[in-house]
Amino acid sequence: MDDNKLLTLVNEERIHLQDYCSLLFEVGDLKYASAATVSRCGMIYVDPENLDQLDLLYDRYTTNILKFYLS
Repeated sequence: MDDNKLLTLVNEERIHLQDYCSLLFEVGDLKYASAATVSRCGMIYVDPENLDQLDLLYDRYTTNILKFYLS
């Protein structure tokens, strides 16, 4: 994703996101993520041993994270 909120997919398809739109990616690793994409995203790492507590994490922090990025 670039500074103009243009997301380019691996197949070269381009998606322009509106200003009011945000994305949340859940990935197993960052193997194919470009440095530019990583630098424009907030990262939350969850240790595999704690994946069973992921619902608690979402319930507790998602609202605040979305408010931060939307402001």
